[in-house]
Amino acid sequence: MMVTMRWVLTLWLFIGCGSDEDAASEGAAQSDAEDTAGQRDTGSAGSLADCEDAADVTWDNWGQSFFRTWCAGCHAADAPDRHGAPETFVFDTEGQVANHRWLIRESVLESDRMPLGGGLPEAEAEILDVYLLCGLRD
Repeated sequence: MMVTMRWVLTLWLFIGCGSDEDAASEGAAQSDAEDTAGQRDTGSAGSLADCEDAADVTWDNWGQSFFRTWCAGCHAADAPDRHGAPETFVFDTEGQVANHRWLIRESVLESDRMPLGGGLPEAEAEILDVYLLCGLRD
């Protein structure tokens, strides 16, 4: 896992951190359950030891662009059509993402319910996992 993660992070750094394209998509609404940062352990392969070895993936150099690209179509405060996304799930700031990190991990990485219309490319999913576990400032 660590070798794969390092390869993905190296590839990510080489090709850039994504585009600013809007990734709005259609589909079913997300659960209205609230979530808070650090509330539960999802049993992921990631750990604090992995965080020590992970490249520095932050809101400024990756997270903001990722959430704008993949999530803003439904989860931005000013999204014209939220496609049923609850008003409480807004991911415009690092703090908003941190407050819902476990729900985001479950919805995107574990159950593949998000993003609507299809999952993430594997490389993006691996970086998201590192970011949610290691890169967020609480």
